[in-house]
Amino acid sequence: MCGIFGFYLKRKLVEKDINEGIKYLKLLNHRGPDDSGCWYDKEKGIFLGHNRLAIIDTSKKNSQPFTDGNAVISYNGEIYNYLDIKRKYKHVFNNFKTSGDTELLIKFWKLKKNEIFNELDGMFAFAIFDENKLTLAVDFFGEKPIYYSSSKDGFYFSSEAEPLIKLLGLKVNNIERNMLEFKIFGYINHPQTGYKDLFKLGPSTIIDVKNDNGKIELNSKKYWVPEERNFSTLKPREITKENIKTIKNILIESIEKRMISDVPIGLFMSSGVDSTLIASLIKNDLGYDIDTYTVEFDQNLIHNESVLASKISRHLNLRHHILKNSKSQGYNISEMINLYSGELNDNPTIFSFYKMSMLAKKSLTVAIGGLGGDEIFLGYNRYNFYYKYLRLIKFLRYFKYLLSFFNHLSIKKISKLNSLCNNLLFVSKKSIYVNYKNLNQLKDLEKKYIDDISSTFFSGNLNLFLNEVARYDLDYTMPNSYIPAMELGSMKASVEIRSPFLNRKLYKYITENIDQRALIKYGSKFILKSILKSYIPIEYLNQPKRGFVFPIKNIVGDEYKSRNQSKLLLRDKIYNLLLNENSIN
Repeated sequence: MCGIFGFYLKRKLVEKDINEGIKYLKLLNHRGPDDSGCWYDKEKGIFLGHNRLAIIDTSKKNSQPFTDGNAVISYNGEIYNYLDIKRKYKHVFNNFKTSGDTELLIKFWKLKKNEIFNELDGMFAFAIFDENKLTLAVDFFGEKPIYYSSSKDGFYFSSEAEPLIKLLGLKVNNIERNMLEFKIFGYINHPQTGYKDLFKLGPSTIIDVKNDNGKIELNSKKYWVPEERNFSTLKPREITKENIKTIKNILIESIEKRMISDVPIGLFMSSGVDSTLIASLIKNDLGYDIDTYTVEFDQNLIHNESVLASKISRHLNLRHHILKNSKSQGYNISEMINLYSGELNDNPTIFSFYKMSMLAKKSLTVAIGGLGGDEIFLGYNRYNFYYKYLRLIKFLRYFKYLLSFFNHLSIKKISKLNSLCNNLLFVSKKSIYVNYKNLNQLKDLEKKYIDDISSTFFSGNLNLFLNEVARYDLDYTMPNSYIPAMELGSMKASVEIRSPFLNRKLYKYITENIDQRALIKYGSKFILKSILKSYIPIEYLNQPKRGFVFPIKNIVGDEYKSRNQSKLLLRDKIYNLLLNENSIN
């Protein structure tokens, strides 16, 4: 796990360029405190920088940027199945200098180029300079970020937004669409970032950068499109014991590959189903005595995960550590902006991951986490809401259509019915984007923006609605909100978090072999709970859904009224602070 930074200019490099590259690479030191290096070619105008968090083959010979012949790589992440690939192509690969995944990745790239994505299992963001072309790529689910920008001099990229914002003097883009998008979502949908000329690579995306006689050309494309979910069956098909057994085996395989590490590894554990299942499989099926960690915030401000997490760990005979967060007050928006490196994001769980990682860093460098379980297994409560009320929404739409024929009549009841339909349809539409209930504060945006963005991500065909909502969460909500909170929060403390649920093989099996309606009808996380029953008492499973959260009151202070209202207030303050300061501390 590391930080990467670099640029490809239209001209030859001068000493100032190299000095600036080294200077702004240092802003990513927290991502890789174990080593730092750079590679450049003045004539070709290319600079690659790398800060290393040493995890696999921690020797200096595995430092980056790493060269193999004429190719150079600066790479952030882990290729979990690199040993399998190494064995498969042993007749082709030879003369390995290291035992890590970096050298394997660059050799594999030279052999198969874009076809490598058909075989990789991992989280990664890499930059490879080969044959006078710079190639950037982000993993399948967007676990590892790449930000990029262009200027009059050329093309720039970074693992975090801050180096590019400062180097290029980028400003918050003060346009109404950005403001409204952030107010509705709490983030900006990739590839936009809310900054002028700053972009973010989306999941499973690759971008080629060429210098054609002083003109930089960019070409990006998706190398993997997730399989579509099918909700069209009238009656949900049974989820069989064989289905559950196969899913369990895929999960065990995914966890085992994510346990490969030459440094201490632990498990970040909430009291939820996802991390509890991972802990159970690690202990009982893989035989690892992994340490588990839970952060405890002020119990008066937030529910306490640590009590139940401790009980579960004791039941599994695992050593559990409660990381007490003594700072119950004093969090502020500026601190949150700095953790996000200037990115427009209002997800306060970044504090939870940061504090937990800072406290756990004394004992570990790598942590296993449960992110992705809700996206893969449709665990969010809103999926159940749509499943239950989709017929009603369809009826309301049809009824509203019928009422339109009577609009010319001054009938009070018709007017009230039409208004009721509009309100209910607005609730169903709006709930896709926001998780609070302040309709009145957003209703004036319906015609101006919500309808527009609905047509961007949703076809309007209610028969496809559940699939489109699930796909939106996978493609946008997770990589723009949940992953940055986890990834940036942990990496600020130099800790890598690996997510076994974010596995392409698992996603493919779930979408192709399981009736998607059954995932919802049989109850949230039915499959995962069915596996868990063999390991822990049933009373531990029937807990309300929570996840890692953080008391927003600690950020917005005395202006806090309700959690929902505070989200709107927080978004306004974040946007205005970045807009007015036009920089980060």
